[in-house]
Amino acid sequence: MKIFKSKKGMETWMLVLIILSILFLFAIIAWYAGLNEEVKDLLGKVSNSF
Repeated sequence: MKIFKSKKGMETWMLVLIILSILFLFAIIAWYAGLNEEVKDLLGKVSNSF
């Protein structure tokens, strides 16, 4: 079974996968940065309660 009909088709799919991987990496970084802010807020609330 041949998925790619030509070398150009394979290169196109590799480029698409690379772009999707970069976007996924940026999404994880943005999510982690948002999570980091939530953790700081939570720690601030806990420390203010004591």
